[in-house]
Amino acid sequence: MIVTNEIASITILVASKRGNETINQIIPFKVFRQQQHYKAIPLISAEERELIGLSAELSFRFVENRIIPEAKANEATLKAINNIAGELRMLRIV
Repeated sequence: MIVTNEIASITILVASKRGNETINQIIPFKVFRQQQHYKAIPLISAEERELIGLSAELSFRFVENRIIPEAKANEATLKAINNIAGELRMLRIV
């Protein structure tokens, strides 16, 4: 997918486990759209992404009002995609 249309800059809360603790971090994202394909890029370092368990790019689609991840995603990435989709809905972008 070619990233052509930036549609939003959003911030979401992402939970991560560190030892026995769950830490909530506020993570900024830039969100791009091309037709029904969305890509969210976390604006944090690779080290932070690794600690949280996020991919460098979170790709997903909306099909019949359902969120469909583009690639195999771990639990942290799926939760982040759902939170991003919720923010996009609140902003009335989708």
